[in-house]
Amino acid sequence: MDNRIRRNEVRIVGLPRCDFVFSSTRICFIAYGFENSPLEVSVLRRLLEERGIQAEEAGGSIAPGQNVFCAKICSKIITAQFCIVLINNDEIESREIPNANVNTEYGLMLGFNKYVLPFQRSSQRLPFNVAGLDTIKYNDRDFERQAAQAIDQAIAATRQDTPPPLNPDQVLEAFLLRRRALITPITTE
Repeated sequence: MDNRIRRNEVRIVGLPRCDFVFSSTRICFIAYGFENSPLEVSVLRRLLEERGIQAEEAGGSIAPGQNVFCAKICSKIITAQFCIVLINNDEIESREIPNANVNTEYGLMLGFNKYVLPFQRSSQRLPFNVAGLDTIKYNDRDFERQAAQAIDQAIAATRQDTPPPLNPDQVLEAFLLRRRALITPITTE
């Protein structure tokens, strides 16, 4: 995950320019099937609020006259400190059907390299394309505990007040710059 302050320059759909700044707000975007997870979302909202993070969701806002995808989803994911996705399947006639909207939002989160907390009921199965990703499986008894722990980890990992650890490329670049400075002769005129 990239904690540097950076502007999104790639427009997905909609506005002629995006220019939203990644992780520039203390919000958490929550993607979920509106009919599937109301209890979980109310728990998540409370846990986030207790920690000073505002919960944001596509269904919680109205954007008349605006591109809905940009205004309600994409821009919120970009500016969110981190994201949560409830990948609970719709159950229709005893069959589990993955929610296309939720999976699209999940894909966008991953594409933007966001810190994502994916949750799914332990009784359900993940779709094949995300089955390999670490997902927090839960039941009614342990959801709140697992969510609180995961949110605390996400807040610690996405804090903006401390610089992120240097990656190996940054260490090498700093070494080479320092080496050049030591080797370059100082001239006085």
